Amino acid sequence: MSVIDRLAEENAYHLRLWDFSPVHFNWSMDEIRQVAEYGKARFPEENRLAIVANKDVAYGLFRAFQVFREQEGHSVPAVFREKNEALSWLEKQRECLDHLPPNR
Repeated sequence: MSVIDRLAEENAYHLRLWDFSPVHFNWSMDEIRQVAEYGKARFPEENRLAIVANKDVAYGLFRAFQVFREQEGHSVPAVFREKNEALSWLEKQRECLDHLPPNR
């Protein structure tokens, strides 16, 4: 949550890549929901979030995160197993955010 706070304060969150490939997860579904809800509160503007999670458990948890994050929020998250797929998706999403002011 401290990383979410820092990104929100820097206004550096309209196009983001989170690469969790090297990370081992043992979060509960409730913790995933809490992080998703917290992010929605901190990122009230339209944004895109690509998440890379190549391990099966992490991928499944972040798919649940995606569902929680999309509900009544301004985020469009997507979960990928490969970083290059996530980067390609973010590049396409840039067009969706062209209406935002520069440096956002």
